[in-house]
Amino acid sequence: MQKTGDNFEDIEMMHERDEEGKTEFTRIRESFNLSKADVAREIGISLPVFSLKERGKRSTTQEGLMKFERDLWVACTNIVNRKERDSEDLGVNTYFKVRSFDTVEEEIQDELAFGLVYRHITEKLYKELLRELMKGKTIIQVCVRAGVDELELCKLLKRDGLEFEMGNKNLID
Repeated sequence: MQKTGDNFEDIEMMHERDEEGKTEFTRIRESFNLSKADVAREIGISLPVFSLKERGKRSTTQEGLMKFERDLWVACTNIVNRKERDSEDLGVNTYFKVRSFDTVEEEIQDELAFGLVYRHITEKLYKELLRELMKGKTIIQVCVRAGVDELELCKLLKRDGLEFEMGNKNLID
């Protein structure tokens, strides 16, 4: 998605809604597959204020709209870059098994609690992952190869109403 908002007409379009009722601000955030809460936190504003601004329900000047658009792009880019950097940092992203476990499930839960950082799934990457799934690869194969979290991919598939199978569906619900 190309950055817009460099002139008055583009700023006016930020409040226009598409056929799904989404503003350009919403489309920008969603193109990065980020939640409102993550972006609001990165910008440093409360979630309710962010939501009002994103939906165009908060009165502001043209300069305010332009600043919000810049803040939105910068926040989304920073979050994705930080996730990419952390996903490659072995100091941040290495799981150490410190005790023995009675079951595999206990070990998996311990690893999940560790909070490993995976590569972020952007819209572009999501489309590539979908192509691989359509070629017959499993979710696990696709995620391991791309270095992404299978739970994040499953949430996106669920969001788009696409059916999939996982060994333990409880992990997604």
